[in-house]
Amino acid sequence: MKFRQDELDRIHSVQLEMLAELDRICRKYNIKYIISGGTLLGAVRDGKFIPWDDDIDVRMDRAEYIKFANVCNQELDTDRFFFQDHNTDPNYPWYYGKMRYNHSHYTRVGQEHLNMHDGIFIDIMPADGLPNNIFIRHLVIMKCFVLKKFLYSAVGSACERNGFVKTVYRLMNLVPKRYIFKKLDKISERYMSPKYGDVTSYSFVACGQKQFTKREWHFDCVEISFEGISVLAPRAYHEWLVMTYGDDYMTPPPVKDQVGHNEISRFSIEEVER
Repeated sequence: MKFRQDELDRIHSVQLEMLAELDRICRKYNIKYIISGGTLLGAVRDGKFIPWDDDIDVRMDRAEYIKFANVCNQELDTDRFFFQDHNTDPNYPWYYGKMRYNHSHYTRVGQEHLNMHDGIFIDIMPADGLPNNIFIRHLVIMKCFVLKKFLYSAVGSACERNGFVKTVYRLMNLVPKRYIFKKLDKISERYMSPKYGDVTSYSFVACGQKQFTKREWHFDCVEISFEGISVLAPRAYHEWLVMTYGDDYMTPPPVKDQVGHNEISRFSIEEVER
């Protein structure tokens, strides 16, 4: 599904409400977060959404993420929003969180069979530590890569087109997800200490990965304007954006590459009185 501009504008409006709610909670409880990805790029380049972007990216150090998840139990405006992770939604198969808008549906292609909350969302990505020893680091990355494939099997077993791969995913999907999450938790806890300075998202690791963010970037923050509200960004945003997008990150990509991340099969927003 390709969004009309009025639909994308409405999605952006809802996502901005969720970002403001996250910012409110984090400031109240002194939880450090930063915008990242295309959200950071849009804030630095134009102070607003990249016009074709269809999500908001937030990152937290794993310890801060755990604090945030805990305070959401009593602080989040649950009439409007839902904090989603594998603890709050048993059918949610990922090792990172989302804030969802309750009065909406926003279902990604290939995930229609997952009986989980599927509202419009912003991604809340925990940053997990990595070993300082390069050899052990690559072993940890490889292990996390395999574990994330076990989580993905909930999707791959339904939508993979290659028959052999589909069968492999179906077998992987027989392993209880709670077992996989416990394995990831154990690795995360082992490298949560600040002495492990390089961090990554275990949910998106790739074998042979060579680029990592610094844990300190998630704590040394500056205020930045995004769509008229003040949010937090890494002070080292230039280094972050060069690493992610290259030296010319201030130059928009060619028109053919100006597309959103998510392919959507179902989308709706309820009209709710404020």
